[in-house]
Amino acid sequence: MSLIEELQFTPGSPGTVEWKSGSHWAKLILPAIQQVKLYDSQDLVLILSGEQACPDTLSAYDYTGQMLFRVPPPEGFAFSYLTDHCQVPIAVVAGSTDGQIDGWYDWHFSVNPQTGRLNRISPAY
Repeated sequence: MSLIEELQFTPGSPGTVEWKSGSHWAKLILPAIQQVKLYDSQDLVLILSGEQACPDTLSAYDYTGQMLFRVPPPEGFAFSYLTDHCQVPIAVVAGSTDGQIDGWYDWHFSVNPQTGRLNRISPAY
């Protein structure tokens, strides 16, 4: 069971994200929020944000609202969307900005929940 309940997201610039954890409410007001996803198995809220069409920042917050990390997309990629993946607990899809890599433009990246380190794991169809 997740420590995070009642996640609410209002997109925009600034956008807001709020959630309840026990009797505590966390509220974030951030510029240009594009997508929010709760990874309840990790008790993390991940946010993709940026002013351009493709988000340029991935950030993670714990159940108390404390930021754990903020990272840019991998070199040569642009973030697309947060997703689930059968091989890892947290994943993001990013598209190559430099043409196909191993025959694909879009790739799943695993996200290390402590550091935000991104590792390319499989094509995104």
